[in-house]
Order: sequence, then C-alpha cells, then structure tokens
Amino acid sequence: MRQHHQASFEDLPIDEDYRTPPRSRRRLWVGASITIIAALCPLLAQLPVLNNLATTLWLVSLPLCFVGVALIASYLHHRYNKP
Repeated sequence: MRQHHQASFEDLPIDEDYRTPPRSRRRLWVGASITIIAALCPLLAQLPVLNNLATTLWLVSLPLCFVGVALIASYLHHRYNKP
C-alpha cells in the first residue's frame, strides 16, 4: 500500500517572491477580526443590557474599523507590491 506524502508549504513549487510570511497572514486575519468586531459594536449598543456602554460602543466602533482596514491594507500592500 502506498503512503501519500502531504506536501508542506515549503515543498510547493511557488516562486519565492509570492510567498507570504505567516506574520503577514496573521496581520490579515487580525485586521479582519477587528473590522468585524468594530462593525458589531453599534449593534451591541442597541441591546438594553449594554445601555450603559452604548455611547462608548458607538464611539469606539469607527476608530476600530479604521485600524482593521489599515491592517488589511498593509497586508495587501506588502503582498502585491513586491519589488
């Protein structure tokens, strides 16, 4: 019976210039997570349970969206603007 060797990321025949370091990919996922959480803040502010935090949630949501989008833009810039 033949055993299949599962190729790792390093074994793939990809040009070195197109590899994305794990730290950069992590930046993408952190940015996406922050953006999603920030988009949910105004929805959470509508809940009666969080009535005391409503203003804070509204005020925090926009800057968090900017931070998340900046992280995603940074990933895309480094990914597609290789020298």
